[in-house]
Amino acid sequence: MSNDLEWNEELYNKFVPELEKVVSDQILLAELKKVLETRLKGWKRTKQAQEFGMSMATLDRRIKRLRVLYDKVWRTHPELNLPKRKMSKQEKWMDTH
Repeated sequence: MSNDLEWNEELYNKFVPELEKVVSDQILLAELKKVLETRLKGWKRTKQAQEFGMSMATLDRRIKRLRVLYDKVWRTHPELNLPKRKMSKQEKWMDTH
C-alpha cells in the first residue's frame, strides 16, 4: 500500500474516520488501523507480520482490504480531497520521470 500512495499524518487523519464508518467489525478495524499506523512509521511488512503475530499472507489480505476500502472512500467522498491511488508501477514511474 505504501507504493500506491504516499501516506502521511494528514492523509491518515482524513481516511481513518471514514474507515471507522465503513468497517463494522471492531477487531478487524483495530487490525487495519494498526497496519496503517505502523506503515506510517515506516515498518516493513515482515516486521509487521512478526509484531502482530500473523502470517505474511494474512497481512497481505489486510493490506488488500485497505486498498479496496480506500478506493471506496475515495469514490464516495470527493469532498475529502483524498489523492487517487496509483494503480500500477507505470503510473508511479510516470510521476517521477
